[in-house]
Amino acid sequence: MQERVSRPEDHVSILFTDVAGNKSSYATKQDIESVGVEVGSVKVDVYKAIMTQTKWLITMQFLTLGLGLYLAKLLF
Repeated sequence: MQERVSRPEDHVSILFTDVAGNKSSYATKQDIESVGVEVGSVKVDVYKAIMTQTKWLITMQFLTLGLGLYLAKLLF
């Protein structure tokens, strides 16, 4: 009977050790705040890139429209 009780106790002690090891790698409040700051800076960079791309796309569309109208005027 003692052997049957001691085996689960050993397993429980191993689980306690595993849980303690996992708790040491949990994210702290400071870790989460630093990630929030990094995400904010990435959002700004993505927003600026999208703005630049949109400006370039609209400029190219107007340029293509102007070139098409000019060619239509010459041909017709």
